[in-house]
Amino acid sequence: MILLLLYPLSLAACVLTLSLWFYYQQKSFLGKVLRGAFFLSLLVYLLAWLLHAGDWNAKTAILVRDLIILGAVPAVLSFLKNRSVAFFLLLGAAAAGLGWYLQGTSFYSTKQPADSGFVYPEEAEWELLVELQEGAPVEQLQERLKEYGLLFVPAFTMEHPDWTELDDFYAVEIPENLEGQTDQIVQALEDSGLVDWVEDNESVSVAPLPERKLPKVNKKFGLNDPGLEFQWGLEATEADQWYAQYRAGKLKPVQKALVAILDTGIDVGHEDLKGRLVSTRSEYDGDVKGHGTHCAGIAAANSNNGH
Repeated sequence: MILLLLYPLSLAACVLTLSLWFYYQQKSFLGKVLRGAFFLSLLVYLLAWLLHAGDWNAKTAILVRDLIILGAVPAVLSFLKNRSVAFFLLLGAAAAGLGWYLQGTSFYSTKQPADSGFVYPEEAEWELLVELQEGAPVEQLQERLKEYGLLFVPAFTMEHPDWTELDDFYAVEIPENLEGQTDQIVQALEDSGLVDWVEDNESVSVAPLPERKLPKVNKKFGLNDPGLEFQWGLEATEADQWYAQYRAGKLKPVQKALVAILDTGIDVGHEDLKGRLVSTRSEYDGDVKGHGTHCAGIAAANSNNGH
């Protein structure tokens, strides 16, 4: 909600302070104050723009549009800097027009339609979850289905929206008096040409796994690592016989093999890999995907550590 307000307010502040800075630039102190206020407003605007979830193409188009507004309004007003009354009248009109223009044109909208026929609960239920097509603007979808008075908010909060497709997902609130038309609304969403997927927005929770006794395969190998029963390679290589000889002192393990993992990186802090790997570059010491860590674990994970 803060971002929803921060974006239009910071843009309006940029236009206002830049216009007044041009008007009062001959007055040293006031000009400096307005200049500082403009750059502060611009910084807040850019932060609001960056933090908004959304497709980068759509965000870039919005940025270009806003910069045109930011340049055009003060440029027009500069011709009236010697006519105070006309300047401030036009500035007020520009502020009102900008507020009207920005209404509902942010990155997403939870603005309730003005039609008084729609009834919304005090606590939103967000009955549906939709996945927009890549680059499809949610404002266009809301406009196409305005007869239903739907509200849209991003379903997920992301630190890096450009790393994922989760920014295409929106939760949808249906007015209370139209909840009986949910099937019809779902069909309308699917027929809009802007949506890849629609489903009920259900809450799913996962309970912790109950404690269990170690399966027989763990006892066979004498290891307490969970999931050991799924490691078919130990059975295939009859590793229990090697473990038996090792424990009897008939074998002395020697680390000679060097296995290089060329993959998605490796989580060097993983408890199964501590003391088991040598990093060639620090940039490889992380693994967003997890596949490289998986492969490294198969090759050289610590055993019998309960993990």
